[in-house]
Amino acid sequence: MGESPSLEFIGSTLRAIQAEQRTLRGDQELLRKEIGRLANAMATRDVLLEVLTVITDRIANFEALTEARFDQLLARLPERGSS
Repeated sequence: MGESPSLEFIGSTLRAIQAEQRTLRGDQELLRKEIGRLANAMATRDVLLEVLTVITDRIANFEALTEARFDQLLARLPERGSS
């Protein structure tokens, strides 16, 4: 049976996820402004598609990071009996 994760470990993991969420929110705000600027400047479809691709990649990277962090937490939880 594995050792239970400490509250300190869980707390630090959740704080790291929250910090990454704040960074992602800031990135999204900047990208939304950039999309608006480009749309007003009559940017080409390819330029707008590139910006949207960056947004999608950032969201996917954050999602993968979050899943990995939760997998780490689950791996440290003790196995539970089926009783």
